[in-house]
Amino acid sequence: MKIHTNLNQLPTLTNTVITIGAFDGVHMAHKCLLQKMRDKAAKIGAETLLVTFDPHPAKILDPEHYLADFFMLNTKSEKYDLLTAAGLDHLVILPFNAELIQMEAEDFVISVLCEKLKMKHIFIGYNHNFGRGKAGNYTLLQRLSTRLHFTVEQLEKQTLTEDESISSSNIRKALLRGDVQTANAMLGYPYSLTGKLTRGAFKVFDIDKLIPEEGFYDVQVIANNMIFNTVCSIGEEILFEELPKNIDRTSVRVLFL
Repeated sequence: MKIHTNLNQLPTLTNTVITIGAFDGVHMAHKCLLQKMRDKAAKIGAETLLVTFDPHPAKILDPEHYLADFFMLNTKSEKYDLLTAAGLDHLVILPFNAELIQMEAEDFVISVLCEKLKMKHIFIGYNHNFGRGKAGNYTLLQRLSTRLHFTVEQLEKQTLTEDESISSSNIRKALLRGDVQTANAMLGYPYSLTGKLTRGAFKVFDIDKLIPEEGFYDVQVIANNMIFNTVCSIGEEILFEELPKNIDRTSVRVLFL
């Protein structure tokens, strides 16, 4: 996967299959979409491309909520690794700044998606909006598609159960109530934290990463290329039972089972 952070320094693109979103968690619904993108790209001789934003739009549009209780499911490096493993060709990271916020959705489609990124097909979520005033949606894309020579496909809701859709928001809610099993089922992999053990206490490296609800959890701790099955206690500190002393002051990854 190639990562691009400057629209003026892109490689030569000809045909792309595009989607837009934060893709926090790169969960099962995201993976379903990425597979659809690969299938479509193979049919029309195109490359897959995800347009995402930095920082997360919530940090700019709703800073009070973001600072109070909005945390991420992935670090940037975790997200990039998951997208690479899913077979994405290009990741375009746009700065979510005042200029982008004020851009009309139609202008974004024309100047960014079509002119810069050479879009030939776009997948859009059933409830996804973009652009100023959230005016960018499936209806707008359909209206522009004939004139701008691209096709558009709206995605259906992906569900874990009849009543629960798979989404980054629902995964956060599950973790914040201590329901790791539901979160992992939606993610398609064990939720994890990476940090350092110091005198038995675990400190998470990325302060924006979501820490599950206080309680006791079955976990795997990966350190020094070894795996330890143990119990994690989350409270004022994050502690573990029965870990060898020789991994103290070591970087570790904790998988919640």
